Amino acid sequence: MLSTRKLAAALAGLVLLLVCSKKTGPSIPFVLVPSVAQRGDSVRASITSYDHYSDSLFYSVDWGDGSESGWLGPVPSAIDYRIGHLYADTGVFAIRAKAKDQFKESGWSDTSLVFVREYGPTVPRRPSGPDTAVVADTLTYVTTAGHPLERRIAFQFDWG
Repeated sequence: MLSTRKLAAALAGLVLLLVCSKKTGPSIPFVLVPSVAQRGDSVRASITSYDHYSDSLFYSVDWGDGSESGWLGPVPSAIDYRIGHLYADTGVFAIRAKAKDQFKESGWSDTSLVFVREYGPTVPRRPSGPDTAVVADTLTYVTTAGHPLERRIAFQFDWG
C-alpha cells in the first residue's frame, strides 16, 4: 500500500508527464512574399506562426536559391517577422519557412513563388497631340507607359 506522500509524488510526476507529452509545437508558418521582383533588389518576406503556449519562436527560411537563413529570433508568437533576401540571379524561386519553439519544430510551410527577372518599363504608346504647329506655339503631347513593379518612369521624346 502506498503512503499518501508517495501517492502524491507519483501523481505529480504523472501530471508533469502528461503536460509535457501534450506540448505541441508552433503552427506551420504562413509566408507572404511579392510575386515579382527585380534581380538585385531585396525581396521582403513576412512570416507568421502561432504557438498555443505563447512561447517565443524562431524561424528558418529556405529562399529557394540554395541558401537558408538559419534560425532567426526569438520572435513573439503570432507576430509578423519580416526578413529580406537579395537574389543575384533571375528565375522562379520557391520560398518556404519553418518555426520552432523551445520544445518542437513545425513542418515546412507551403511554398510561395517569386519571379525574379529584369523588369523594365512597358513600351510607351504613340504620343497623341497636334500634327502641325505654328512656330513658337506651345504644344502638349500625351503618352502612357508603366512598370510591372510600379516604379517611377521618365519619358524622353525625340523630335526628329
